Amino acid sequence: MNIHFEDAQRFVVSDLEDDAFNVSGDKPIFELTALATFVLSLARCTYSVLWVYGGRTDADPESIQMTMSWDFNHEPTRFKQITMDILWSALPAKKLKAAQKMAAHCTIHNTIHDCVEIITRVRLE
Repeated sequence: MNIHFEDAQRFVVSDLEDDAFNVSGDKPIFELTALATFVLSLARCTYSVLWVYGGRTDADPESIQMTMSWDFNHEPTRFKQITMDILWSALPAKKLKAAQKMAAHCTIHNTIHDCVEIITRVRLE
């Protein structure tokens, strides 16, 4: 799995099936903090659902790349919003709407959707 930090609250994750765990960054390398790890777990959980969907629709899930970003509320400090921008170039256009629905049904989505706004977008390019 490759995790590339664009800033402290935004990273791109790709090669989600790869056993290697590579972290990089544009500026000084940002750390994989507990909060970033939480967001990464949402990405990985969503990928698992899309992987199953891809197997059923002949859309290779290995082409999936996710850009994850988040914002905070203060007092108390907590996630305000998490945005997932999922690029799935191998997905047939006719399956885009169904993939969008599937992406919002991973276990972590279902657990936190009442307390954190999660914006999930699936796109082909």
